[in-house]
Amino acid sequence: MARSRFEQTAEEMTVTLIPQCNSCKFGKGYYGCKVYGEKPLKYRKNKEICPSREERA
Repeated sequence: MARSRFEQTAEEMTVTLIPQCNSCKFGKGYYGCKVYGEKPLKYRKNKEICPSREERA
């Protein structure tokens, strides 16, 4: 019973940022990219749309 105060439910969690690279077929983790090597910050933070982005099949 006391353990429940340390656990979160799905209703209590909020996703604040999902990088566009997350669903790109060129993405290799948070920092890596098969096109750019290291992803530019403006694409990682969704400030601009990546011109090389392609959805995974």
